[in-house]
This record gives sequence, C-alpha cells and structure tokens, in this order.
Amino acid sequence: MKVPNEKNNWMSQKLKKIQRAVADYLNSKVNRLSQSAKKLAFLSLGIMIALLCLQLIFQSVSVKKANDHNKVDKITLPYDIQPRSQSSDSISATKN
Repeated sequence: MKVPNEKNNWMSQKLKKIQRAVADYLNSKVNRLSQSAKKLAFLSLGIMIALLCLQLIFQSVSVKKANDHNKVDKITLPYDIQPRSQSSDSISATKN
C-alpha cells in the first residue's frame, strides 16, 4: 500500500514549494532595506520580544486573587445531590 506514502510525499513537496516561495518573497523584501533599517528592525523586534518575556514573568510572579468568574465547583457525589433516607439494599424504596 504505497498510496498513503505517495500522498504524504506529494503533500511534503507542495509544502516545501510554498515555504520556499514565502522565504524568497520575504528575502527579497528584506534585502531591499538599507543596513541601518535592518539593524533598527532587528533591534526593535528584540526589544519587543524581551518586553513580552518580562511581562509574562511578572504576570506569573505577581499575586492576584482568582476572579469570581473562574471558580471551580466542588465535586458532588450522587448522595450529595439526592440524599437517601432509606437503606440502599432495596432497588425500589417505597415510603409507608
């Protein structure tokens, strides 16, 4: 059964062609920029990534109370929902 392998290979080749086309397009756009513009873009991207990382670290360290919207309900068992007044030996309990 070589059909799945051939399909997988065909999809892989198509994906590689698309990736190559996108990479070539972006490469041509970036190569048109001046050296100083490339440095400025690289520096600003690095600063944005660093700020994002710092924000994630500060957010995880800061102590906040949990929102009321995110409360977790207690796990309830069947006898918590409908308490049994009689023994559980009989299947159909009747009240007298």
